[in-house]
Amino acid sequence: MKPKRSSLFWKRTLAFLIDLMVIDFILSPFESLVQNIMPISISIFESNSNLIWLIVTMAFIALLYFAMFEYKLQQTIGKMVLGLYVVSEKGGLSIWQAVGRSIFILPIFPFILLWIIDPIYLIFKKIRLSEILTRTMTVEEVKR
Repeated sequence: MKPKRSSLFWKRTLAFLIDLMVIDFILSPFESLVQNIMPISISIFESNSNLIWLIVTMAFIALLYFAMFEYKLQQTIGKMVLGLYVVSEKGGLSIWQAVGRSIFILPIFPFILLWIIDPIYLIFKKIRLSEILTRTMTVEEVKR
């Protein structure tokens, strides 16, 4: 087996953008539902419970995408394209580690804080806070 190194920031970012495009494709059937539920002019102060439930459902589908691909294959589609994969300190990646790595996708407090904290950690520490907490790491093989 080839030696591994922590994946490069630009590769992780590009892989994530590819994954977002895949998720957008998967969730495209929900687009018409959103347009039917959301009134033409919605006040910031009005709450539309159907829209909220739809957004939460879509977020859970995205969470499942990341968690299941990483749990089963150690890679999402974006990571496959760029040759990245997820490893655990313990050996095999558990379902809870995969979910924990992906929990940032839920638009619920306190998980939305990871939208800011994870990229900052990644830029300065070369690892996401989510990875530290789940004892996982996104790596790539070193080409020789």
